[in-house]
Amino acid sequence: RLYREQGEITKHHYTQTVDLPEVLLAKLNAMNISETRYKESWSRLRDGGYKLRLDALPFQAAKAASEITSDYRYKEAFERMKGQMLGSRGLEDDLSLAHAVHATSLQSG
Repeated sequence: RLYREQGEITKHHYTQTVDLPEVLLAKLNAMNISETRYKESWSRLRDGGYKLRLDALPFQAAKAASEITSDYRYKEAFERMKGQMLGSRGLEDDLSLAHAVHATSLQSG
């Protein structure tokens, strides 16, 4: 029992040298293994907010897809309208053309 007490007393009176390479390496490893240090950069990024830039690749792709869809729909509507003008014999048969001529005459007259 006395032997153990003497060992405990000696163990608790030990003063560690601060600048030993092993101690510095142990501190560095403790920082690298630390869970809070691991999550620190993510929490800084998250707290800083997210900035949406309009020149980001997903936005450019969405804009290009929208333009392609718009062109396709325009051409499809144009193809549907192309054959409708062939059957009209004059101004009276086509209401939109008659309206345009009437509006022009009102503006110029």
